[in-house]
Formats: sequence, C-alpha cells, structure tokens
Amino acid sequence: MTSFFILLLPIFLNFEIDTSDTSLWHLAVFTFIIIFCGQMSLFFLDSQKVRVIAPLFFSLIFLAFMTWYTPEWKAQGFDNKKTYQLFTASGFDDLGEFYSALSKGYVNQSDWSAHLAEAEMERQREKNRQERLEAEREAERIREAEENKKKQLEEIATLKKKFGGIPTRVVTYICDFDPKQKEMEQPFLFPISSLDAQARVIETCEHSWFFRQGGGAKIISNIAYR
Repeated sequence: MTSFFILLLPIFLNFEIDTSDTSLWHLAVFTFIIIFCGQMSLFFLDSQKVRVIAPLFFSLIFLAFMTWYTPEWKAQGFDNKKTYQLFTASGFDDLGEFYSALSKGYVNQSDWSAHLAEAEMERQREKNRQERLEAEREAERIREAEENKKKQLEEIATLKKKFGGIPTRVVTYICDFDPKQKEMEQPFLFPISSLDAQARVIETCEHSWFFRQGGGAKIISNIAYR
C-alpha cells in the first residue's frame, strides 16, 4: 500500500512527466528498487517506529528525485512538450529555423524548404522583371537622348544656314510702328546678355529711318543658344 501511494505522489503533486523520456524510466526503475528494498527490510524489522519512518524516508527520496527530474523538452529549452514533439518530427536541425517555419505555419522541413525555394524563385522572377524594366527605361533614355541630339544637330544646321553661324542669342521682335507688324529676328554671334540684346533691338526700332515716328518694340522671344 505504501509503495502504491509513493508511486501516485507525482500525480497528486501534478508533476509534468514525459513517458517517452529514457531518463524517466531509469529514475522509475531506480525508485522501484529503493521501494522494493525498503519493503523487504520491513519483513525483518519488528520495530513500530521503523514501520512508520521507513515509508516516509523512501517517499522523501522519491520526491527529491522527482524534483530533480527535468523533462527532455524543458531541458532542450522548449516552452511546452507539443512544440518539442513538433520539432523532433519536423526534420529540422536548427531551432531558430524551426521557429521561423512555425511562425509561417510550416511544421515540416521539406515543406519549409519547398516554401523557401518557391520564395527564392519568386524573388528571382521579381528581380528579373525589375532588371527588364530598368533595361527598357535605359533604352528609352538612350533613344530620347539620340533624338534630342539629332534635333539639336538639325537646329544647328538650320541656324548656320540661316544666320551664317551659330548665334549666341536670337531675339524675335515686332517694331511698334511697323505698318505690317512683321516679325523680325536679330541674331547675335557674340556673347550678350538677355537684357542687352533686348535693349539693342528696341534701340534699333527707335532709330530706324523707316520708323522716324519713334516707338519701341514688342519682344516675341529671346532665346540663348550657347
């Protein structure tokens, strides 16, 4: 009866016991030997004190061993037995990788590897897509640059043909007292500021023999070319 009571103590004390743990079975065998030896000694001892003290003594020894005992999952640093069982059955070697997979809903190493492979393929596809878009944008920039360069060359050729050289600035204007209000262009082949070019054009209109009535000029455009 005493032996049965001692064996039930872990249940009453709510110990967490992992029956798959080898060390627990070693502990149980050792405890059984202690209890068996204690019970056998009672057959050879008639003292009433011994009959009372012996079960208590062996119970204390058993409780000491159960207090010392730590389940395998707790010794491995897991929070609970279920997580430990998932880890041992998952095929993972690294605990950190296991927890990463578990947070994503994967409990099997092969499924996690397949997920990582798919994620890597998706990342590579996205990288290839971005590289393709960048190549297309670069080609578009090159095409626009070539078109702009072509336009500039055509414009330079037109300016050379029209003005006999590349002007630094061309002012388009209309003299105030021109009866026909005809737009005229004044090229400058030397460096000149916008205000100076505008002043010269106005002065030209004011002192023209054809427009002796006076008046200034309306500036249409004032474009610098270089």
